[in-house]
Amino acid sequence: MKIRFTALMLALFVAAVAQAAGEGKDLEKQASEIIEQRCTKCHTDAQIKAAVSAGKDMGAIVEQMEQRGAKLTGNEKEVIGIFWKEEAPVKKSAK
Repeated sequence: MKIRFTALMLALFVAAVAQAAGEGKDLEKQASEIIEQRCTKCHTDAQIKAAVSAGKDMGAIVEQMEQRGAKLTGNEKEVIGIFWKEEAPVKKSAK
């Protein structure tokens, strides 16, 4: 009985890890699509990757781009905020 329980728990753990890995790929795909649709109208992929690699505050950059006319939904900001590994999803900063 104990072996069956352990096997069941192991199977559930493996399933959870596999699902999380799939969600990570989905997030990456979603973020790439958002960046392509919204950001590359004015910027190259290289410019965006350079800003992220340099550790720039992408939340502040998104806010600046919105002030210049960029249109992003709340969900799009959340997806790219998580993708860029912000501490919190991209959102308006308190002024």
